[in-house]
Amino acid sequence: MSKIVARFAKDESGATAIEYGLIAALIAVAIMAGAGALGTSLASKSPTTVVLGDVSALHDAGSFHLLSRAKHPLVVVVVDDGGGHIFDALPIHDYFRTDREAYRELYLTPPPEGCLRGIASAFSLGYREPESTQTLARDLVEALSAPNTTVMRVRVDAAASRAQRAALQRIAQE
Repeated sequence: MSKIVARFAKDESGATAIEYGLIAALIAVAIMAGAGALGTSLASKSPTTVVLGDVSALHDAGSFHLLSRAKHPLVVVVVDDGGGHIFDALPIHDYFRTDREAYRELYLTPPPEGCLRGIASAFSLGYREPESTQTLARDLVEALSAPNTTVMRVRVDAAASRAQRAALQRIAQE
């Protein structure tokens, strides 16, 4: 695995440079999403819902303290696909085609069980973890009626999610 990491680090091709840029951009988007969500919510003074990926949410966990300042309903939906599966759609996924274990170790970073619940608790935020689409709909309606911020962890199957995105892309291209 260290050989693959060293080869990747030394690779100066355009694809690798683009991947580094994409990774940096994803981290920046996560940071902006946390701050932007609060800004949008405070400016609009109306119920607001923000959707983040699990890794994005954890990379910006410190910004959750800002969300505790919202004085009206703000729901942060964290889509948990087992951590980092957005990289499956990037060229880095193919780069590691011969060493999937290295890919899993370096890019797929599942959140520790209870982590989001702990973050929500640390910043006095509401927390929900719906078990079905029916409870998701009910929990979302209730959270949008709450006087403060609620973090909602929604678990999804990474393979099914990837297939759904591919189907949507095909529809969009027609």
